[in-house]
Amino acid sequence: MNIKYMKALFLTLILLLLNSCGGGGNGPDNIVSEGGGISGTGITSIGVITRFGSIHINGIRFDVDNATFSRDGKVSTGQSEFSIGEYIVIKGTLNADKKTGVADSVSFTDIVEGQVTAIASQSIDVLGQPILINQDTVFHGFTQLTELRRGNILEVSGIKNAKGENTATSMKLKQEQFDYDSENEVKGTISQLNKALKTFSINRITVNYEGAEFKDISPDTLKDGQFVEVKSRSRLMGNTLIAYKIELEDENYEVKDTEGEIELQGLVTRFVSIRDFDVNYQKVTTHPGTKYEHGKPGGIILNTLIEVEGKVNSAGVLVADEVSFDD
Repeated sequence: MNIKYMKALFLTLILLLLNSCGGGGNGPDNIVSEGGGISGTGITSIGVITRFGSIHINGIRFDVDNATFSRDGKVSTGQSEFSIGEYIVIKGTLNADKKTGVADSVSFTDIVEGQVTAIASQSIDVLGQPILINQDTVFHGFTQLTELRRGNILEVSGIKNAKGENTATSMKLKQEQFDYDSENEVKGTISQLNKALKTFSINRITVNYEGAEFKDISPDTLKDGQFVEVKSRSRLMGNTLIAYKIELEDENYEVKDTEGEIELQGLVTRFVSIRDFDVNYQKVTTHPGTKYEHGKPGGIILNTLIEVEGKVNSAGVLVADEVSFDD
């Protein structure tokens, strides 16, 4: 092989290597998101699932192909385990069009899961916890309350109103009755603590915590007013639940100033003025440049369902750039 040929071959190899290392429009400095344009800003979107084909919440379609999923703190296989009407938290990025985004994580936490203990026309008790039903509540596995029976196992997702009452956004019939594979899970505020008997109350049930495992709390530090999650592998005995695990929890999801853009859907749970109100117990304020969709500032009243978009300031208040009124 002559020297001229070897030099030509060497130069060709160098050019090929240079082209493969960059210079094209699709290199790592020009990552394009599904919605078009350069990848967007960080976002935490909290609301109800309205559609699938990706996941739609708060008017945004999130690509979830590479997202991690969790349900009640446990790893989930994907969006097939989720349902329309469930109240979820998505963290990811929002595209420039403000209508699409890419999810990094999708998480769901129920209000309560367990045995039905009472049924009325517009409400239901699950493990003694009153759950309000309205025209927007989505049923899965049944079509109307009259089909349910005491002892059915329900998983309930929802939000709280201004009185602190749980309002269901979705209800899923998981089992006809409690069996060896079932679990009762209830969240609520401790009252009537009796350390001698090792019991306390959550709304209309008594929890026996003798022999229970504790997380972020201990039997010695239990006190009335604490918000906890109680898990039981036993069926409800009368109105008593035998706990195997008790965990201290935050009563409401608290958004942080480090989470970038926030989109929060919920009921107005406190109202002083349009500059001082709560949505789902998160403090919110507006400013002169706040935009309003499908309504006017005067429509912000207790128990109105709205979406608030903005950022959280250093005082923990969500500063709304946009308020949208939901039907």
